[in-house]
Amino acid sequence: MKGIISIFLASLLFSAPGVKDNINSAIKSGNSQAVAQYFNTSIDLSILDQENVCSKAQAEIIVRDFFAKHKPSSFKIEHEGNAQDGSTYMIVKIVTASGNYRIYYLLKQSANQLLIHKFRIDTDSDE
Repeated sequence: MKGIISIFLASLLFSAPGVKDNINSAIKSGNSQAVAQYFNTSIDLSILDQENVCSKAQAEIIVRDFFAKHKPSSFKIEHEGNAQDGSTYMIVKIVTASGNYRIYYLLKQSANQLLIHKFRIDTDSDE
């Protein structure tokens, strides 16, 4: 039984790049609806100086508002990594007409799929 669980968990880790690719494409294009399809039912959301624990629907509206005001024109992956608990994270930078921003998101296993549990957008001070 342990072997089957190990194989299952390993297969999930290999599927992570596809999920991250989809999320990154959505961020790059400023598509909040495509990003939100990977949100957990409740998400820790931080955009600039406002932090909330939101429902998936509320978080999508807030992210949509951000992208409406800050349409990405450039996108760059800065860092990605995995934690011992099986979660994975990504840090990306976007350039917009109104400034540069750093986006961090944390993916965790939930209901047999990787979902975003934390999504954070900060002003990028490393310009």
